[in-house]
Amino acid sequence: MSEQAYVKVVRGNEFYALLRKYQIIIDGEQVGEIPRAKEMVFDVNPGVHTISSKIDWVESETVEFELTHGETIAFRFTGKGLNAFVTLIS
Repeated sequence: MSEQAYVKVVRGNEFYALLRKYQIIIDGEQVGEIPRAKEMVFDVNPGVHTISSKIDWVESETVEFELTHGETIAFRFTGKGLNAFVTLIS
């Protein structure tokens, strides 16, 4: 059994911030940056976590989730400005 859990992040192909990357924040810490139309996977320990994204001074809402050993959860980051969203997709 895997001792890790996984967070998959998907960024859409929207025109907004075409050449810039969204900062991915898990549990209050920046863990990576995702370019337009890409996917990334982050290893986390099983348990309760939070996720959000940030670009420039604008941050999406924060979403709380829980994972067990070997489980994967996926989120899509979309929007711009104060309309930035994090959406659970699996």
